[in-house]
Amino acid sequence: MKTVQKGNDIKRVKEDEAESLVRHKGYSYVPKSTYKSTKKEVVSEAQPEVESTGSTEESKSKKSKKKG
Repeated sequence: MKTVQKGNDIKRVKEDEAESLVRHKGYSYVPKSTYKSTKKEVVSEAQPEVESTGSTEESKSKKSKKKG
């Protein structure tokens, strides 16, 4: 697998496809770390942080019901 880039378009492709993209489509080879960093940015934007919803309070109320 090789990593190629043209503008903001970064792809991981098989070696023969990468060679074709570089020769005929204007792509250039870039380090795999470039691809990884863009994937991490996309994943972190897609997954919002989960806030605590008081699950400890729910478990406390369940425990108190069992005692009584």
